[in-house]
Amino acid sequence: MKGFPIAHIFHPSIPPMHAVVNNHNRNIDYWTVKRKFAEIVSTNDVNKIYSISNELRRVLSA
Repeated sequence: MKGFPIAHIFHPSIPPMHAVVNNHNRNIDYWTVKRKFAEIVSTNDVNKIYSISNELRRVLSA
């Protein structure tokens, strides 16, 4: 294993923490979106889910 970069163990579709995904000239911060999805999955509060999904919609439609 000596001499191999550790990055080869990560799936290539997962961008680094500082990465910004450019999709049709829209800059979407991958980790912001991932955090919002994690918040939605981790709560049972319908009002919070609605609020987070609205934030996520704004991020994705920017």
